[in-house]
Amino acid sequence: MVKLLGPWLVVATVTLACTPPDDPFDFDFCDVAQCGAGVCNESARSCDCDPGYHYDDIDQTCIAGGEDLCADVVCDEGQFCDSATGECGDTCTPDHESGDFAFCTATTTTGYVVVVSYIGDGELDLAASQTRLNGADVDLSADYNAASQTFTIRASALAPSKYSYLFRMKTAAGGDIRPLFLPMWIGSGVRYADFTWRDAILYQVFTDRFLNGDTSNDIDNSSGDLARVTDDRMRWHGGDFAGILAKMREGYFEQMGINTLWISSPVLQSHNSQPSVDPNSTVRSSSYHGYHPVASGYTYLDHYGYDNPIEPAFGTPAELHELVNEAHSRGIRIVPDFVANHVHIEAEMYRRHPEWFFPYEPCIGRWDEGRIDCWFTSDMPDIDYGGHPDAVKAVVDHAIWLIEEFNFDGFRADALKHMDDSFVRALRAAVSDQIETRVKDHDRPDEPTVFYMVGESLGGWARYHVRTDMVQGQVDEGYYNMVKASLLNFSDSARSLAEFAVDNDTAYLTSSRSSAAPVATRAR
Repeated sequence: MVKLLGPWLVVATVTLACTPPDDPFDFDFCDVAQCGAGVCNESARSCDCDPGYHYDDIDQTCIAGGEDLCADVVCDEGQFCDSATGECGDTCTPDHESGDFAFCTATTTTGYVVVVSYIGDGELDLAASQTRLNGADVDLSADYNAASQTFTIRASALAPSKYSYLFRMKTAAGGDIRPLFLPMWIGSGVRYADFTWRDAILYQVFTDRFLNGDTSNDIDNSSGDLARVTDDRMRWHGGDFAGILAKMREGYFEQMGINTLWISSPVLQSHNSQPSVDPNSTVRSSSYHGYHPVASGYTYLDHYGYDNPIEPAFGTPAELHELVNEAHSRGIRIVPDFVANHVHIEAEMYRRHPEWFFPYEPCIGRWDEGRIDCWFTSDMPDIDYGGHPDAVKAVVDHAIWLIEEFNFDGFRADALKHMDDSFVRALRAAVSDQIETRVKDHDRPDEPTVFYMVGESLGGWARYHVRTDMVQGQVDEGYYNMVKASLLNFSDSARSLAEFAVDNDTAYLTSSRSSAAPVATRAR
């Protein structure tokens, strides 16, 4: 089934139907179950888990942690089951750690309790610290016990949505503590706390070309260097956060069954004209697409000289918060483009640290052989992550800040094949440690607070990056081209699409090749 979803996206949905057996249990359990840290037990149709793990009969795998003491416990409304004791109460006992904090969370369909204890050195300076909920400052002084340096936060009668606390704390000595981020989904159903990323229906919103909801933030394409852009298709067109928000409030996305939006990178862009990929071309374009980041490296501790790191043609930081919060209240995830392979030549990061970047070599004609060190255009310096661990840290810190600040749910990670693997692995490790703080199994996309990263690796590299220490999914260029040819422009047959799908059905379940040899598009 093919659907045209608005003017900018074609979604192809392929449904594979089969006739269930007369006996629903007439199959080999161990052919289906993936026990992970344990051994499959066919006779018991279960997994014998390793010490420190217990069997989850829904996901049919072994999950970290001992026996699930709350598995069969039903508490009164407003109460929570303490996983450490299996008993109901109005609080929980911290049983997780992240950085200098120990914490626990417990949720019902309409409420939560959060307990956070500082376990680092020295004392917290609450007055100098910042505590936030869904992007807004929140006063938690009444929930703080200074003697134990512990927050106990309770909420009930909540509307379904995502509720994320962010603790940016300072010590009495003036030291900055690594922030603690605690995201929670409240509400029953597949749009809220029962969501898994297998349920995602993704709609790409090309922000500048979607809807102009606020003409006051439009860029004047005739001013300054932008006047060199003569093709209207290459100019800014005025789409913004306000336009997305307006359509969302109309129910536009929900009426199509959409529960995930991929938006353009919200980071500040160049407002000058840009050269072409081909250095011999005289055609100029603007940065409406979001792939010329200027404010890369920005965090709450280092602003890199920028008063506002968000692209003003799209809107304000407050409007971006409003968009994300409205989406979450409707059970819609927000996944922005994240551009990390390069910066724009105007970026402060390039001015401060030119040694972090490769010397200029154009990508055109050498997209694979020069994939790590080439520049997409002469104004897009390419970061040398393999040679500069400080560059890895700076951009990973920027990514973590962006997620924590705006409560994002995932990234569409741009140009993975053009970056050293050390960066991709460092980003995944930081996300697992600092963003997925409530996730039990970081290797599977089956918990609502899993931060999902979809990579882009064109030219046959997609399979290479789908692994537990990189990204969970990839833009599948080969499959897209086959669907387009078979179902949209009819340059190929439906039979070809079926043969392609069968050949690649298990591609992401088998081992992938080394980075030196990309997987062929049609290879199993």
